[in-house]
Amino acid sequence: MKTVYIYAMAKNMLILENIRIEKPGSRGKGIGYAKDGKVVFVPYAVPGDLLHVRVIGKKKRHYEGKIHEIIEASELRTEALCSHFGNCGGCKWQHVPYPTQIEWKQGEVKDHLERIGGFKDTSIEPIMGSQKEFHYRNKMEYSFKEGRWLTDEEIASGIEMDRRALGFHAPGRWDRVIDIEKCYLQDERADELRNYARNLALEMDMSFYEPREKKGELRSMMIRN
Repeated sequence: MKTVYIYAMAKNMLILENIRIEKPGSRGKGIGYAKDGKVVFVPYAVPGDLLHVRVIGKKKRHYEGKIHEIIEASELRTEALCSHFGNCGGCKWQHVPYPTQIEWKQGEVKDHLERIGGFKDTSIEPIMGSQKEFHYRNKMEYSFKEGRWLTDEEIASGIEMDRRALGFHAPGRWDRVIDIEKCYLQDERADELRNYARNLALEMDMSFYEPREKKGELRSMMIRN
């Protein structure tokens, strides 16, 4: 089970206690319900989890939250293979078994057809899972960033590091890039090429792109198998 770091509560921070995640939602979010009846959407939460949830967004009918503490882990939880999981926006359900992921995706398609599309009693053929759970993509795009986005774990470590990054955007952040050492989506040779390119650029002291200032020598990198 992925370690969850608990930090001192900031002033006016709202924590929803003992939220039971009841079902999977879209984009990798688990769905639970607060005591006031509002829906609670929590990324990387798994049905069956019992959580304390830190509220990061409050709407009229729902809360957007982050896992603050896992009180009771769902039996569906497994150890995510990737060390970047939970910070990178590339994978959403790597912490549950692959057959469960397929089941949830099929349920999401059915829900969209009926709830959004207005179709009734839809019958969907079973999803055909990939023969390869990892290393299946033939093309990936990576972004250079002058000021890398530090994860909670990196901040907590207190270790100084070069802030230039080559990797993926943090979830929902167009201007924040997480430095990636190893990714399980593409062939392993892509890791070698990407890391070599980043290290060479650092040795040559090249500038990485800064989107807010719109400057930098290196902006993006695409690798195709």
